[in-house]
Amino acid sequence: HYFIQSNLRMVEFSYWGECRGYGHPIRLMLEYTASPYTFTGEQCGPPPYYHKQEWLKNKYTTLPDYDFPNLPYLRDGETTLTHHIAIMQYLGRKHGLYPVTEQEHQDVDMLREQAVELKDHLIDVMYFFSYRVQGIEPSREEIQARKSSKAPLIQINISDMSRKYKKKTKGF
Repeated sequence: HYFIQSNLRMVEFSYWGECRGYGHPIRLMLEYTASPYTFTGEQCGPPPYYHKQEWLKNKYTTLPDYDFPNLPYLRDGETTLTHHIAIMQYLGRKHGLYPVTEQEHQDVDMLREQAVELKDHLIDVMYFFSYRVQGIEPSREEIQARKSSKAPLIQINISDMSRKYKKKTKGF
C-alpha cells in the first residue's frame, strides 16, 4: 500500500542524536513514505554511562503540550506523540502501512513480539550492563562465551520468523 503524498506537511521528530535505537525504525518509515521531516538529536552524557539528566530536567519545558514527554517524540501538525510503537502505529495508519483484517492484525502482533524477543536476545549479547555500570569492558573471551550461549536462541527466533513468512502467500 505504498504511496507518496505530495501535500504532506513537515513532521518534527526527535531522539537521541548519536543513537539509532528506537528512533531508527521511525526514521525508516518517514523515509519510506517520503514524508518531509526535521530531526532533532538530543544529547546525552559521555560513555560509559550516557547520563540523561539534562533531558530529564528539561523534557517538560521542551514538550509542554505532550501527554507523556519522552523520546522519541513526533509532532505532525496538531498530533503530538511519544513512544516508538505509538509513533510507528500512527505513521502506519496515516500511510496505509497498517493491517486491515483481523488475521493481518494477529500476524503483525505476533511478528512484532517475535521481533521484540529477538531484540532482547541481541541486546543481551551486545551489552554487558553489569560491566558497564562498573565502567569496565568485558574480555574477548567473555564476549565470545556470551555469543555462543545466546546463538541458539537467536537462531530459533529467526528461523521461526522465516518459517512464518514462507507460509504467507500474499503480503499485507
